Amino acid sequence: MRFLSVLIVCTILFFSCEKEIKIEREQENIFVEDISNYDNESYKFQNLYNVDNEIYLPEREFIFQYIYIDSTKKQFLFKNEGYDLLSIDSISDNTISEIALNIQNGFGSFDNKYDQTVSEYLYYLPNGEAIYPRNTSGIIENKENVWMHPFRNPCYFRLLQFSPYPYIKRNYEVGEKWFWELETGSHYGCKSWKEWKGVVLNKYEYKITERNKIFKSQLGELSCTIVEATGKSSLGHSSLTSYFNEEYGFVRLDYQNIDKSRLIIELTKVIEKPQ
Repeated sequence: MRFLSVLIVCTILFFSCEKEIKIEREQENIFVEDISNYDNESYKFQNLYNVDNEIYLPEREFIFQYIYIDSTKKQFLFKNEGYDLLSIDSISDNTISEIALNIQNGFGSFDNKYDQTVSEYLYYLPNGEAIYPRNTSGIIENKENVWMHPFRNPCYFRLLQFSPYPYIKRNYEVGEKWFWELETGSHYGCKSWKEWKGVVLNKYEYKITERNKIFKSQLGELSCTIVEATGKSSLGHSSLTSYFNEEYGFVRLDYQNIDKSRLIIELTKVIEKPQ
């Protein structure tokens, strides 16, 4: 009986501690690495937030294909810098045929207080030319988590500002959740899908649902962790199913947007481009 009592007490303590751990983790924000231990003289021409990267390295360009599916299930690509839709069977010279992340070594248009890896977000035409205006944004990669800004070039890509950002807690177990939120100003609106005034608060919930999922990509069969995320704001609900691979990062992003559309982005190749 004494053994049974001890067993019951230990069992109660275990589940109590487990609950506390999960509650604590759910309150965590994005982890950003401490760069104070690096020798600034050795890395003076680099962005120190790149130093511990293993995936999003400065010499790499990640190229993706995409497809936009509207609320009636019709399939499109974007043209005219992303302001207009074009049937997937009618590609023209001004169609955005591919999109890419070109990882930068320095800070680009940002200053050295920017605590993220800087990436140039590119939008390619069928002839291989990247359209203007080009834009840069940030990625956070370290042993704790990987988080990145979505493609947000005008106008349909801006829908992704309201869907959950790609974000994974690397050490979390299947079933564990975490949360994040973001305020978005009216400059991200577009008359083709939604305009508003003021600032809108987006609240996101993330959960790892599967490990070691095999994704058959153009890079081969990749073992992935699946993250299911949902978003909610006064403008509507959204979701993201992301496939994360430890070698190539986010290899598939399946968005459900606030306008009931769907945007699927898949990695097709990685190019080494010394800068």
